[in-house]
Amino acid sequence: MSVNSDIFIRLAPFPAPVKAVVTANDDGTYNVYVNEQLGDEERRLAVDHEIEHIKRGHLFRETPVALDEAEANAEKPSR
Repeated sequence: MSVNSDIFIRLAPFPAPVKAVVTANDDGTYNVYVNEQLGDEERRLAVDHEIEHIKRGHLFRETPVALDEAEANAEKPSR
């Protein structure tokens, strides 16, 4: 499944505590791997969270993971 032409969603057999992870590809696209054990709503939330990491550039900066997680979990600014 593709969210847009740059982000691809894939199911993966992760251990229960892991909801999702995102990786960057050399061509500028991203893979979001989602735990196949999650229900539909949990998957949606996990994908949204990983996309927030992409939007905020977390994959390309050297900051503490806790800070990146706090930012990705922060309430989205209203538009």
